[in-house]
Amino acid sequence: MKLILRQPTENDWNSILETADATIIWDPKGNREWLRNRQQFTGTRRHYLATDTDTNAVLGYGALEEEPHKGTFRLFVVMPPQHIEGETGIMLYNQLAADLSALNAYSAWIREYAADTSTLNFFAQRGFVETNRLFLEGKPEMVVMEKHLRKRTKPLR
Repeated sequence: MKLILRQPTENDWNSILETADATIIWDPKGNREWLRNRQQFTGTRRHYLATDTDTNAVLGYGALEEEPHKGTFRLFVVMPPQHIEGETGIMLYNQLAADLSALNAYSAWIREYAADTSTLNFFAQRGFVETNRLFLEGKPEMVVMEKHLRKRTKPLR
């Protein structure tokens, strides 16, 4: 397998959704809402597909999107457990970490299903710490994790 990261095109959204459906099999409706939100995002974003060039298979999707508070980014890494814990997850995360540095980010955060232990463990191993648990009506439990990257020199306001 030869792995590359590349920028997604408009034609890749179906493959990204298929990857989300293969990863979070218990929430197909939520996966479609998540995809719509990604497609409609207009702020600062870096995003990538991890692709096997031998088969053209999409193995994962990763992105960072800047929040309204400049310098704060939400991260997304969507891939089945067997990929996030291996070369694919590491390569994708390293690219996003380099992008955070290049964008002079203060902090990054994720929100994942509590049942998605592979992703939560992956981020915990990279210095993210749990900051909140969400119990939304009709939804599975969610975990918020954050990593501070550097000190803010100005207040958020």
